[in-house]
Amino acid sequence: MRLHLASLPLLLLVGCVAPPQVRAPAMPTVGGVPAGPTPAERELRAVRGAVDAARSGRMSEAVGALAVLADPAARMRATEQAIRELAATEPAVAGALAVALEAGPAQASGIGHAARAWAARDANTALAWAAGLAGPAAGVALREVAAAGVLRSPRVLLQGVEAWPDTPARAEARLALAAAWAGVDPDAALDWLGGQREDPRLRAAMIFAVGQRHPRRASGLLGELPASRERLVLAAAIAQTWVAQDRAAALAWANELALGAERDAALAGIETGLGVPVARRRGNAPGQRGIRSRGLGGGDLMLRTDAPEFAAWLATQPPGRDLEAALLDFVRERGPADTGAIGRWLAGLPGSAAREQALQIYLEGRLAASAADAAAFLRELPRSDVSDAMVEQIARRWLITNPDAAVPWLRAAPLPEFQKDRLLREAGR
Repeated sequence: MRLHLASLPLLLLVGCVAPPQVRAPAMPTVGGVPAGPTPAERELRAVRGAVDAARSGRMSEAVGALAVLADPAARMRATEQAIRELAATEPAVAGALAVALEAGPAQASGIGHAARAWAARDANTALAWAAGLAGPAAGVALREVAAAGVLRSPRVLLQGVEAWPDTPARAEARLALAAAWAGVDPDAALDWLGGQREDPRLRAAMIFAVGQRHPRRASGLLGELPASRERLVLAAAIAQTWVAQDRAAALAWANELALGAERDAALAGIETGLGVPVARRRGNAPGQRGIRSRGLGGGDLMLRTDAPEFAAWLATQPPGRDLEAALLDFVRERGPADTGAIGRWLAGLPGSAAREQALQIYLEGRLAASAADAAAFLRELPRSDVSDAMVEQIARRWLITNPDAAVPWLRAAPLPEFQKDRLLREAGR
């Protein structure tokens, strides 16, 4: 093969150029696995997600942002923080988020925060919002708005409500405002009441509110009510409050009452307030056999066991209302807002079909908020009140949300062993 001299420089040049070096791929380095968010960071993310979604009107998404927190305590804290943050500047949005929550303590607390903040900024609008709600949420919102609103302009608020269409919502708003006003300024509130058309329900609610702070004065107003079940309930509630303030005066008032149901009611209220039996003088006349309200599913509900809150609520109900239905509605409305007090009250009621229904309603409310709370309530009940269905209801929920806590509780629960084994097998434990 011949080479031309002209191509020799090119060949020499090519020969001097080294081929490109191929580097081996770098060995992977082994570093620390990035740490996940801490519980506090997860809580903060849930708050931010809920607040941002609520401000955009996406309430389902806001509720979902809070629901990702598995720990009930963390979820409650995040919910309260989100609603407080919104209530500071946008109480209407805070109220909408609270109402969107599942019924329970978190919802009741959130509605309270939103209602108070809203009433401080615009009580008229807040009152209209509260009156437009339904179910237990309406009761909580109305009470909170009324309590905050009457501290500033109760007459103006009531005048505004008078201009509303004549609906049940208007009646409830008027009732809440009048009762709240009577509690903080009885002279002005009763003066206003004197100029209104006679309304025993309104008068009873206001007398109860006065009695919570000024029982002596409320006792003098009691005679303005016609003889009725509501009057007996009020006598018991006034006496219960009074004996805590002035035992001698309360006993003197009760003993001055004529023999009969009203005197028995007052003595029962004193007995409840003292926590000890009080000797009662009874005549032989009809109607002097104590204070029992019959018709509760075949059982008797002793009025001496009524909580003051129930007495107040009952006094606002239409005359002649069935007590069994009233008891159940009260538990539905007040149970989520005041779990401890309502639970203790129910536990102390005499046995009856109505009480069993009320216990079930209350337990379902506790369970919706927290299986651990529901289990704690069950431990407080007498064994005779705890049904297998209650235990199984809690176990099924708790074994999903927190099996480590649920298993030992279920093992110690008053449930047949074969049912415990079945529940544990179904849960894969």
